[in-house]
Amino acid sequence: ARWWLGGLGASALLCVAIVAPLFSIPAWQLLVSICLSCLLAVLGVRALGQTDLEPVSALGKLSQIAFAVLAPGHLVTNLVAGAIAEAGAMQAGDLMQDLKAGHLLGASPRAQFYAQLIGSSASVPLPAAPPA
Repeated sequence: ARWWLGGLGASALLCVAIVAPLFSIPAWQLLVSICLSCLLAVLGVRALGQTDLEPVSALGKLSQIAFAVLAPGHLVTNLVAGAIAEAGAMQAGDLMQDLKAGHLLGASPRAQFYAQLIGSSASVPLPAAPPA
């Protein structure tokens, strides 16, 4: 089950490579934000599994509180850190719900993972595509 670490590492590096120069945020702060996002995603998935409600807004605020200490006075850094944590928790919750539905229908987790990977990859250029 170590294969997912490569994807997590590649995603983290891609996030740092894009967001750091775009918003002038130090790479170490983004890496802290990504690590915090992973921890907060676990909290979000647990809450979603038990209550069917995912507290993504509250999780984003927890990240913002942490970055109020790490980067005081840097509003953009605070907002980006909150957005990364919130997006990570939301994606984890959505994936958990998809896996649960697949389990109930008898689908293979591996097939579901590949479907999620293909769907996520195919959707990346859509928001950036020019209107027809």
